[in-house]
Amino acid sequence: MARTSGSRNRDYDDKRVALLKRLDPRLSDFSQARPSFREMAGAAGVSVPTLRHYFKDREGVVQAYLVWQGGESARYRPLVATTEDPFQDSIRKVLQGAAFGLKDMGRIRTHVVGLTEGLHNDRVGPSYLQATLEPLLASVEQRLTLHVARGEMRTVDIRHAAVTLVAPLLLAILHQRELGGAAVRLMDFDRFLDDHAAAFVRAFASDAPALSEGRKSRAESQGQAHAGKPRLAAAGRLAPAKGESRGAAGPARRSGKRSRL
Repeated sequence: MARTSGSRNRDYDDKRVALLKRLDPRLSDFSQARPSFREMAGAAGVSVPTLRHYFKDREGVVQAYLVWQGGESARYRPLVATTEDPFQDSIRKVLQGAAFGLKDMGRIRTHVVGLTEGLHNDRVGPSYLQATLEPLLASVEQRLTLHVARGEMRTVDIRHAAVTLVAPLLLAILHQRELGGAAVRLMDFDRFLDDHAAAFVRAFASDAPALSEGRKSRAESQGQAHAGKPRLAAAGRLAPAKGESRGAAGPARRSGKRSRL
């Protein structure tokens, strides 16, 4: 009996997903060395030619795995992207929810696979970004855009603000769990979330001072601190202050030769 149009593609895609599910425990197991293509086939319970038929090569397996895991996470992104909470509560809750997904639901392992396999790899690296990291950042950007629209958050580069919020959380979880940092220097994670949320709100709340004003104040303070100090000439010698002769400012000379530093 002839197959209906599109049935081959559905069967093909379903088989790929079934193979990825079998591969999941091995790909996310970092107690062993990263698996070769042959070892991947063994973990999936198929021959090397069969695995090659569905994924072409080892990088193709990893790319498909990251895309599949990204799809599994997609159902939670609306929880990140939308909120009715005021700014301060919203930031604490989104950090808490993201931490739960990364730590307790094991989503950090997908990031570890993406980083381990994707660094300096022009095929896997972009797949990790497009399937996993960028969707997370985009969801946070949507949430922050709501707070800007409500007047609760300053108008800033939303992408920069999203990276500022997400990056420390990822680093803290990688440090404590995947790198064994809990045994090296244990972190009070709940306190970290409180501190990070509070710092973000202080920096970006609509009633917070603008960064440009802060930079201006620091520049003015530095300018006052340097006022009255000798100026450096282009050649590296002290330039004479007002009222001084140039001879008084010049470096000492010995035996007709310039002194060297």
